Formats: sequence, C-alpha cells, structure tokens
Amino acid sequence: MLKIAYQDELLFTSTQQRGSSGPDVRRIQEWLCLNALRYPTAALTTTLDGEFGPATKLAVQNFQAVLKLPKTGVVTPDLFAKLSAPLATGFQTKPASKDIRRAVVQLAQTHLKQRSAELQCDDGQNLGPWVRSYCDGLDGSLFKWCAGFVQSILD
Repeated sequence: MLKIAYQDELLFTSTQQRGSSGPDVRRIQEWLCLNALRYPTAALTTTLDGEFGPATKLAVQNFQAVLKLPKTGVVTPDLFAKLSAPLATGFQTKPASKDIRRAVVQLAQTHLKQRSAELQCDDGQNLGPWVRSYCDGLDGSLFKWCAGFVQSILD
C-alpha cells in the first residue's frame, strides 16, 4: 500500500499571520521546530499550541532570514512549501537505481537526509508531519513511526 498521507501534510492554501489560530498554525509551528534541526543557529522552535503569537512570528521571521527573504512574519503558501520542502523531497524523489535493493537504500537515505523526525511535547510523543505521513495520517504515542518509515520505504 503506497503511502499518500504525506500529500495532506503539504496542503496549505491560506496565509497565516499573527492572530491566526487553528490546525494550519500548528502545522507551521511543527515545521518551524523540525527545521530547527536543519538550521540550529536560527532560533526556530516555538510552542505547538496552534496560536500564531509573537514567538511564532519571530520564529517565522528567523526562518525567512535564513532563506534571505523579507522578514514579514507572515506564512504564505509559498513559504509553507519552503518549510515543508523536506517532506516533499523525501516522498517525491524517485530512486535512480532499477535494482530493488539499491532503490530501497536510496529511498531510505533520501528520507534520512531530510531529517525525518518526530516531535515531542506536553501532548505526547510520536507527533508531527513525518509521523502522520508514515502512519497513514495518524500520530501520537500509540503510533510507532519507525515501523511506518520502514513500510513507507518498502512500499
């Protein structure tokens, strides 16, 4: 069964900014925290509360600065695509090898290079877009994303 839940993680159609709230804001916050692994000096971490407050705005501005974009603190669909680019790369890159064993290794390496990871917070562990992508749209302590990763790569 091919994994397609990652497609939902890449959907983002409305601009979000300070004062916004809801699931899209939480996804922004998740991606900011995940990108902190890629840009450790950029101060991207923020709470995962779904509220676009001053800390989220500052983290967005710091991400924009890393990319040498205007520091508006506003997340457009284009900026969200940049935030979530690692997931798109992981799931949309095709292996170069026709040999099944090499193809599996190439796919796994692609995902690992994108720093696929879970998020942990007061709400629990095994959270975030990578986990939901590997576990068919589900996340949380009950979902072992490592097994979902292996299944995704083999699929």
